[in-house]
Amino acid sequence: MKKIVKKIAVLISLGIFSARPGFSNPAQKMQKITLENGLTAFLLENPGDASVHVTFVCKAGFAAQTQETNGFFRLFTRIALASNPALKFSEASCNTDFSRYSLTITPSQAEKTLRMMADAFFNPAFSDETLSAELSALKSHVKENAGAISYHINAAIDSRVFPDAPWQHDSGIHPEVLAGISQEKARTILTQITGQFYIPQNCAVFVSGNINAARVTSMLKESFGRFYAAATPSPKRIARQNPQKKFVFHAEEISADLTQIVVQYTTLSAAQCALLAEILNDDNSRFKKTLVENARLNIPGNEYINVEAVNEGGISRLIIQTLLQKPEGKTHRLTSQQQTSDFLAQVQKIPEIVDNDDFLGAARQLHQKKNDRIAITQDFLADFSADWARGTQTATDNLPDLAECLCALSDENPFVFVIINSADFKATKNQYAAGNFEEINKKNSAWYTQEIFKESQPQSSGGKIPDSGAATQITADNKFASVNTAQIKTSELSNGITVIKKPGALSTRTTILLSIDGGKIISVENPGFEEMMIQLLFAMIQRELAEKTGRGEISFLPKMDCRTDYRTSSVIIEFESDDIAEVCGGIISAIVYGQIPPAMADRTVANARHRKRLENGSAVNQIFYAGVREILKGSEIARIFDTTADILQQVDFSAILVSYLDFLDARRYNIILTGKIPSDADGILEATFGRLEKKAGEIRRASALADFPDGKSVVTEITHTFLTDVPAQAAGPMPAELVPTKEFLDPVAYIFEMPQDSAHRTEDTAEKIRRSAVYCAVLNFLEEFLQEKCAETPGISQSQISVILPRAATGFGTVIFQNVRHTKLADSALQAGISALRTLLESPETAEKIAEEIKIRWTLTQMAQTSTDAGTARLLQKSFEMSGDSKPIPQRYLLEHDFIQNAGANDFLDALELFDGQPSLSVYSRDSQK
Repeated sequence: MKKIVKKIAVLISLGIFSARPGFSNPAQKMQKITLENGLTAFLLENPGDASVHVTFVCKAGFAAQTQETNGFFRLFTRIALASNPALKFSEASCNTDFSRYSLTITPSQAEKTLRMMADAFFNPAFSDETLSAELSALKSHVKENAGAISYHINAAIDSRVFPDAPWQHDSGIHPEVLAGISQEKARTILTQITGQFYIPQNCAVFVSGNINAARVTSMLKESFGRFYAAATPSPKRIARQNPQKKFVFHAEEISADLTQIVVQYTTLSAAQCALLAEILNDDNSRFKKTLVENARLNIPGNEYINVEAVNEGGISRLIIQTLLQKPEGKTHRLTSQQQTSDFLAQVQKIPEIVDNDDFLGAARQLHQKKNDRIAITQDFLADFSADWARGTQTATDNLPDLAECLCALSDENPFVFVIINSADFKATKNQYAAGNFEEINKKNSAWYTQEIFKESQPQSSGGKIPDSGAATQITADNKFASVNTAQIKTSELSNGITVIKKPGALSTRTTILLSIDGGKIISVENPGFEEMMIQLLFAMIQRELAEKTGRGEISFLPKMDCRTDYRTSSVIIEFESDDIAEVCGGIISAIVYGQIPPAMADRTVANARHRKRLENGSAVNQIFYAGVREILKGSEIARIFDTTADILQQVDFSAILVSYLDFLDARRYNIILTGKIPSDADGILEATFGRLEKKAGEIRRASALADFPDGKSVVTEITHTFLTDVPAQAAGPMPAELVPTKEFLDPVAYIFEMPQDSAHRTEDTAEKIRRSAVYCAVLNFLEEFLQEKCAETPGISQSQISVILPRAATGFGTVIFQNVRHTKLADSALQAGISALRTLLESPETAEKIAEEIKIRWTLTQMAQTSTDAGTARLLQKSFEMSGDSKPIPQRYLLEHDFIQNAGANDFLDALELFDGQPSLSVYSRDSQK
C-alpha cells in the first residue's frame, strides 16, 4: 500500500446524519407484490396526488448487449415508442443497466393503460413500415454519430476500460454492426430480445399516486399477469482485463490550445466513489483550488475540473476530468505530456489534502441530496426503480470510512486518457512513449476496429415470442377529492392568523407557505413596489435561515421561493420537519428584527426593474396586457398591466423602511403547512407568528371593475426587442446576425368572458365554483384541441396555441395564437375549432369520449402540482388569491377537480357556448396582416 501522508480518523456514526426517529421514507410504505408469472410490482399509495404514475422497467440495457444485438436494445425502445402512440410516455429510455418507460395518467385510465403497456412489452406488434423507419433512423444516427470526434473519444475510453465487453456500452454501437442488417434480420434479433429479456421475471412495474393497492393488484393480474415465459440466463461477460492503463488519443479536430485529461478509478465501491466525488467536485475543495493555482497547468477555473461517480453495468467508477491550456509566459514552456505528469502528480496527492472537515461537508451534501430526492415521490421512484434494476442500494445509504476510501484510492493504478491535437502528438510522441502511453486515433478507437476483437464479430441466433392470454374488466372509483378534503384542517392563532394544515401521506419534509395579503394591486399607484418589497422580505428570511444553517441550528439549508400575484404574495420554504421551531423562529426574527442594508435594497430594485423589462419585452404579454387594459379601462388596477413605462424610477429608501413596517401586521398573513407536520406545530406557530400584532384600519386595495365588450377588436403597437436573461459573459453572440425585416409573426389574443352567476356575485358559492371550474376545464382542453386542428390547417400550421385561465384580477379566459401570418386565418381556425368541438360534444357517439378527454387533460395539467408538498401548498394558497372579498375556501382546488370529474358532456357543452360566436375582445398587432 502506498503511504498516506495524513492519517485520518473519522467517526461514522454521526448523529446529524443518522435516521431520525419518525423519519418517513416512501420505501417503508411501498408494497411489493410478485405475480404468479414472476413479475415484480411495487405499489405506493399517495392519496394527496391527483394523478397516477406508472413506470415499467426491464433489465434490458446496453450491459445486456452481445456483439450481434449491439444497438438493438435501443432500437426496441424506439419501436416501442413509435408503435404505441396512445401511450404518452414522459420517458422511454435505454440505459446501461435497464430500459425504462414512464407515464402519468388519471385513475380512470389505469386499467386500459396497464393492459396496453403489457401488450406493448410482453407481446409487441409493430409493422414493417415502423421497423423500416426506425431501423433506418438508427443507422443514420449511428453513422452520423460515428463521424463526431466525441464518439471516437468515448469509444476509445470505453473499449480500453471495459475490454471484456466494450459492445455493452452506448459508445459500443458501431456503424459496421448495423450496416448489413436487413429488415428481416432486425425483426429476428428484436424477437430474440423480446423472448429473452422482456419477460415477467426480468421486469418490474412501479405504480404510485392516486391508487388503491388492492384494486391495482387486480389490474396488474389482468394485464401483465396474462403473460408467461420461461426464464433464460443473461449473457456472461468475458473475463478480460486490460493491463495497459495509460493512453493518448489524438485527432486533427481537437484544439491545439487545449489538453483534456480523463482519469478513471474502477476498483472503488459505489459508496466510496460517491463520497470522494462529493469531496473533490466541490468548488471550494482544496483539490480544485490547488489545481487552478498551479500556473504550469493553466486551468481556466474551477468549472473546468469535474469529478463524478458513475455506477453502471455492475462497475463503479470515480472519474476526474479537466481541461488544460498552454502555460502563459516564457517561463513555462511545457508540453502537454509534461502538463499531464504535473496533473497526475496532484491527483496522487489527494489522500494528503482531504481531511475530516471535507468528509463532514461531503456527508452533509450527500444526505441532503438524498433527502431532496426522497422528498419528491417521482424522483424517489426513479432512483428506486434504477436500484431495483441494478440490484443495488443508493450509494449514500451507508457512508464508508474516509481513511479506507483514501487507502483504496492510493492503492489503485487508474486509467489515464490524454486527448490532444494530432500535431501536438507528433511533436511529443517520444515523450508519451517514454511515459508508457499507448497511442489511440480515430482508426483504432472503437472496439470493432481493434485486432483483439476480430474473433468477436456478430453471429446469428434466434428467439421466441411469449404467448398471451385473456383478460377481464376491473372498475375503479375515485375518492380523491373527499379523502383530501378530510385532511385539510383550519385553525387560527391568537392574533387571527389563519393556519391551514394538510399532511402528506408520503412526505418526508415540512413545507410552510406564507400567504401575504395585498399582491400587485396593493401598490397600483407605484407599480412594482409591492413585488420589490416581497423580494426584500424573502431576501431577509433567506439570509436569516442561511445563518442559522451555518451555525448548525438548522440541519440543511431550506429550499425557498417567493412569488407576487395580483391579490396575494407568497414565500414558500421546504425544510426538515425536526427544524420547524428554528425555521419559524428564523422567519419571525427576519420579519421583526431584520435590518435592510441600502445595498440590498438597491439590488432588489434593480432586479425588479430587470424582470419587468423582460416581462414587457414579450410579444405575448404585450398583446394580452393590451386586452386586459381595454377590459379594465377606468379601473386603478389597469396600471399594473402597462408594458410601456419603466417601474420604480424614483424609490426613496425611507419609503422602503416605512413600507416594511406593514409586514408586522398579522392581518397580512395566512399560513399553510403541508407535508410531514410535527405534532407540536400549533404551539410553535403560536410562539412565533403569534407574536405579530393585529393592527387596526383597512388594508387598501385597488378596485377592478371589468367592462366586457361584445365582439370588439383592438389593435396595439408591439415593441419588438431581443431580450434574454442569460448573463452577458455566458451569452456569446445571441444572435450572431440580425436580419432586417418588416414582417413580424406576432400573436393574436382572443378573450372570453367567464360565467357570472347573477344570484351569487358576491359569494364564492359552490355553484359559482362549479360553473367556473367547468368553464376552465373547457378552456384548458381547447389549448390541445386547437393545436391539433391548426396543425392540419395550411397557413396556420406553424402557430402555437396557449391559453390563460381566469385570474383573480382578470375574470376572463384567453386563447392566444402565436406566430400568426394572417389574422383572418387565426380567426377562422378559432371558430372552426370551437365548432368542431361542439359537434363532438353534441354527437352521442363521441360526446362521452370527449368529456373524458377534457377531464383527463385537467388532471394531468392543472392538478399536476398535487404530486409535491410545495405544489399542494400553492393550490391551497390559490384559494386566498381567487377569493376576492369572499371568505377563502381552502379546498377550492379539490371542489374544482370534483366538479369537473362529475361533469357530463352536456355540462361541457353548456360551458362551450361561452366560447361560441365572437370573442368578447380580439387583440391584434398593428404589424400583423389581415
